[in-house]
Amino acid sequence: MIWKRGRRGRKMCSVFGLVSVLLFSVAIRVAFFPLCALAVGEGSAGENGLGCEDSNGDVRDVISTRITIDSLGEINLVSFYHNDLHPVLEVVLTDDRGHILYELCAMNGLEIKVFDVFVEDMNNDGRDDVKVILGTYEGGWTQYRLVWNFYQLEEGGFERVMGSGTSKEHGFLSPYGYIGCYRITEVCTGQDLPAGGLMTEQEKEMMLGNIVILDKGFMIFYDCEKKQGVRKGGDVFCGNYMVQRFVLGAGKGCTIIPDCVLNGTKPDCAMKQAVGKERYERINGRIENVDNRTVQWYTMEGTDSLIMSSYLSGH
Repeated sequence: MIWKRGRRGRKMCSVFGLVSVLLFSVAIRVAFFPLCALAVGEGSAGENGLGCEDSNGDVRDVISTRITIDSLGEINLVSFYHNDLHPVLEVVLTDDRGHILYELCAMNGLEIKVFDVFVEDMNNDGRDDVKVILGTYEGGWTQYRLVWNFYQLEEGGFERVMGSGTSKEHGFLSPYGYIGCYRITEVCTGQDLPAGGLMTEQEKEMMLGNIVILDKGFMIFYDCEKKQGVRKGGDVFCGNYMVQRFVLGAGKGCTIIPDCVLNGTKPDCAMKQAVGKERYERINGRIENVDNRTVQWYTMEGTDSLIMSSYLSGH
């Protein structure tokens, strides 16, 4: 979608909603647990990977989904809570006996839940990777989204690549020059999406003309979370997921955008196909919000326009 700068330093630009862009900084190797039981006691994955039983009650709220990964075949992707005093949500891959094969991620808090999980080749190396999207649930899904990417290694196992951070190889631009109001004037569909993309023509029309605000204390934008992974169904997509208004506010003493923009970073070729070579070649930085990492903002040299890339809208 595309935006232009208005009077008094305010920006009225356009934003391009795009396919997901895989940006990363520090890689962390995920440990392999060959025969580590899912729970103490007689814990085991239920029939067809649809449940888990544990006589000691150490593990609870287990949700298991049958998935297929090229190198492992059919396995279970399991999320569960443990530790009653300080509840921790964990997401793991297990075999049919409930043994943990790979531990993907963990997060403190009962309000944290798995929003969705995607199994796809994210870096075009021919191997299946795993993307886990966590969210907060307080009587309904809030607008918080945390993304954890796990890339399958050639020698086996997975490598976690952080969805944020900075690189020492590049200098920084100030993000505060991009604070202002933006008007969505164009929606671009990724070339690798099915005909028509994930958004309908009606939804594209609903996106156009909306005002997006980037500020130190808050962020307002619009998105259409239509893309569904292996956790589709349930209460994740039961509401109106056509075009939503997202309002994110910074905590006390914090800013809604980071202190720097990662300079010199290019998204993948899918964005080039969507926005065109000329715009793609001008990308020189990224603005990221820590509270919703399914959406990225990209700066372009020589213009005050921004590109918005949304993984869950596919635009």
